Amino acid sequence: MRLSRVISIDGFSSARVLRATDGGVTVLEFTCTGRGLQTGEPYDQTYISVITTQDGRITHYTDYWNPLVALRAAGGEVALSTAMSAEVQHA
Repeated sequence: MRLSRVISIDGFSSARVLRATDGGVTVLEFTCTGRGLQTGEPYDQTYISVITTQDGRITHYTDYWNPLVALRAAGGEVALSTAMSAEVQHA
């Protein structure tokens, strides 16, 4: 599902960068602000990205965020489900 169908993103903060002592893992912590397109509810999300690199290349990338923040901004489970259904029908 594309989050852009239900949430408008206003901006991202600068990332706080934490690196493991061996240099192979980097953790980014950043925030994002926006609003639900149908609800006007705020979307204030915190993200954690864990990036593993080897020989200068990304070998693994994982994002962690709270889906309940998106659900609230989208207007609840029904609104989010409707947006997802519309996307599947257009695919």
